[in-house]
Amino acid sequence: TVAALCVAACVSVFAALLLAPAGDALARTERGSAGLHFGVQAPSGDFGKQVDGNGYGATVEGYWNIGRESPLAIGLRGGYFIYGHDDYKVPLSPTIPGVWVDVETNNNLVTGMLLLRLQAWQGDVRPYGEGFLGLNYLYTNTSVKSEATGATFAESNDFDDTAFLTGLGGGLEIRLASQPRGSVYLDLGVSLVRGGRARYLTEGDIEVVDNVPVYTVHDSYTNTVLYRIGVMFGFR
Repeated sequence: TVAALCVAACVSVFAALLLAPAGDALARTERGSAGLHFGVQAPSGDFGKQVDGNGYGATVEGYWNIGRESPLAIGLRGGYFIYGHDDYKVPLSPTIPGVWVDVETNNNLVTGMLLLRLQAWQGDVRPYGEGFLGLNYLYTNTSVKSEATGATFAESNDFDDTAFLTGLGGGLEIRLASQPRGSVYLDLGVSLVRGGRARYLTEGDIEVVDNVPVYTVHDSYTNTVLYRIGVMFGFR
């Protein structure tokens, strides 16, 4: 179903471009756009079997139009998501059992993408399709915080790995406001992300045995489906 949505979005882009009058392309005045999105990263395939639940976070992205008369734009997207979390309380040390601290472990996914976008630039509703390539960076870090103040006083990375990614996506931009310097759009998008093989940890994969951390490491492709909702600012 998600793949069908992406295909439908791409088809709608081509249809909009083919049906637009020839002179419309000359009316585009925006040089590019930038925006911020809330994102949900849904693991799929073998990655989805290992990870319990979705990752939640945010993406930032920007695009530069390739020529005044072209529907193409090149862009960058960066995202940060937490796909797992553990927290518990322990004594600060065996010799100070009355002082407790909060220990938090997060499983994180950072993405970076180079995108090529094909978009209908006319009208208040503008469909788009895009292809991209980049990197997935997965890492797990543990921090120790004061129970009283919440301040972090110790932190370390437990495990990390990097994998290449490619994918396709599509979506809609809906104009919310227009000003002399540009327009504001509501952006709704979905992307199929094909991530390469990586080694990573999930919730509950760190166990302390005789004061030594023992990791249960998973190894699989890191495929996900990225859902985005946010605001884009087109600038002239």
